[in-house]
Amino acid sequence: MENKNVVLNFVKAQALSIVLTLACILIFALAIKYFELKDSCIVPVNYAIKTLCIASGVFVLTKSKHNGLKNGVLHGLLYVVISFLVFSFLNHSFVLEISLLIEMLLGALVGGIFGVVFVNMKHK
Repeated sequence: MENKNVVLNFVKAQALSIVLTLACILIFALAIKYFELKDSCIVPVNYAIKTLCIASGVFVLTKSKHNGLKNGVLHGLLYVVISFLVFSFLNHSFVLEISLLIEMLLGALVGGIFGVVFVNMKHK
């Protein structure tokens, strides 16, 4: 029964992260269009969005107060892979590049850090 809960929590965390990512990207795209933002802001804002979305999923996973590092790393990795698949599908282009591996490492790092932080915080 506990394994079922763990899987369900991962599904919830991934769904939250991906839906939040889609919403943030849409809002950012509208901001670029209406405020005529420079192209140089796209990469840093995208990384900020990814970090926020990974953190939101890890927050859901760490409510149990167990395995913060492991769950955070796994969530970060899964998030990068799933978001790559989702955005590749939406873009009709599946291009595997070394940048995906770098993003997976960064996703794992960000997830692990937030996992450790959140598991040691008090959730309400």
